[in-house]
Amino acid sequence: MLVFDRCFMRAWLWLVLALTAMPPMNTLTSDYQIKVRTYESNFTIPKTFIAHTFTFEALKWNKFRTQSEQLHRMAAALSPSTVRLYFSPVETAKPHSKAKIFKHDGKKRNKFRSLENWNLAYNQFEPVYTFFKAVGWDVMVDFMNFKRKSGLWNTIEAKKFLDQASASNFSIRYFQIGSETNAYPKRFNITASVLLKDLKLLKILLAGYPLYDNAKLVGPDVTCPSQSLNYLKRFLTPDANGLLSALSFHCNSVHGNSLRVEDFLNITVLDRMEREMNQMRWSMASLNTELPLWLTETATFDDCDDSYDSLGFITTLLWLDKLGLAAHHAIDRVYRHTFWGGECGLLDERTYDLTPEYYVTYLYKSLIEGPAFEVERVSSHVRMYAACARKDEYPDGALVVYALNIKYTNLTLKFDQFNGSSIDAYIFTSANPKNLFSKKMKLNDGPIVLKSDYVPDLEPVKTSGNVSMEPYSFAFFVIPEANVTMCKMYDEKQRTLKLMKLEDTQNEARIQRLSTREYLALSCLALVCLMGRGIVLP
Repeated sequence: MLVFDRCFMRAWLWLVLALTAMPPMNTLTSDYQIKVRTYESNFTIPKTFIAHTFTFEALKWNKFRTQSEQLHRMAAALSPSTVRLYFSPVETAKPHSKAKIFKHDGKKRNKFRSLENWNLAYNQFEPVYTFFKAVGWDVMVDFMNFKRKSGLWNTIEAKKFLDQASASNFSIRYFQIGSETNAYPKRFNITASVLLKDLKLLKILLAGYPLYDNAKLVGPDVTCPSQSLNYLKRFLTPDANGLLSALSFHCNSVHGNSLRVEDFLNITVLDRMEREMNQMRWSMASLNTELPLWLTETATFDDCDDSYDSLGFITTLLWLDKLGLAAHHAIDRVYRHTFWGGECGLLDERTYDLTPEYYVTYLYKSLIEGPAFEVERVSSHVRMYAACARKDEYPDGALVVYALNIKYTNLTLKFDQFNGSSIDAYIFTSANPKNLFSKKMKLNDGPIVLKSDYVPDLEPVKTSGNVSMEPYSFAFFVIPEANVTMCKMYDEKQRTLKLMKLEDTQNEARIQRLSTREYLALSCLALVCLMGRGIVLP
């Protein structure tokens, strides 16, 4: 017994010494060298890259204050954009006999869905349309096709709507039918081939209106490809490719009934969205379609219309990562669910306060436009993306690197690739480091304030060389003097590259592809070749 006690005390002392010798968790630091492949890009990010949805509840219950000056300015700050309006609840089906019950923050909540086949009245649509056009947004209308006649979509309601919209000279650029249509075969007996017939009917219907004759059709609005791949294969016929202007899907990473900090910091959860995007791209390649790809509904988590409190700072990590992944996978448009309404809105539904994700959206649109670039992955917990800076904000050739630190340690990011160029740093952290659900953020360790016109006043810190990031933070780093050739070549008006300067990009590519190790390897190889030929160096 005495021997055991001595061994136990000795082990205990060693443990205490080890723990006291360790630095505090937040003083651990990881160093990473930023390496951006600025010589190649497979996607250019347009100003309209981020779009929005607008929920039917906001229209049905008349909560949306279309005359609010504050609301106008906050929406205009995200212009140009597109808003997707859908006419009846996605969940339209046979009523549930029981309410869905779940727990959040230890409290039981009831969730009741309105499952009536509700159609939007034109007098409700008119003020909302006027609002979004006034702030510089285009409109996409999504008709529901549940009313059938002889097996086909009954277009009476759609025609009535188009008559009124056309008479009011309302320009609508995009149209859809249905939402998450891969669920329709079992729930409504509307198969992929039937949906395609409905889209053809809509195309014929639109042709009768000069204002909408050239409107674009987008579909089929399926869910994540892991759930909808078989349906997509049946839908994507040559007819569908000729009819649609963009292929659309919905997808989220986190499920609404598991809202824990771990879910938002879980690499498996973050990588789930990338797997879905990869699968969608592989599917499109195998089905020989080159349609532009749109993510027409995505939020931080599923079930955004549930009645729990909306989340805060931590959700920005998923949202920014999703924008980076979308650009990486050449997704032309990402529709944020929602601009206002529910628990995932960019504006608080009750107070109209800006949520942390509004700031991310606002800054992304303010800083970024043009070719997107690959950034060498240094860690699964450190996620980085890059793209050209907007030419109306920064000099020609400027670059933006945006990064997420999902580690519990500090980061030191080294920008040696850009030879000591100055950096405009926007580093965001939670206002309360102990509460990642906080709805307030800090920018460069200072509070974020609103200007008198309700637009965020986000000012960077000027720095150069190495930049530090705290645990669980995200940042935008603008390098004004990056002098990236592809950014100079980008024509923001045409969304194309000026090919006459392609040789400059090829030269830059050759330079960047040769790392220090490769230079050493080539030097050694050259030396061996010279010695083999009998040439002796002095």
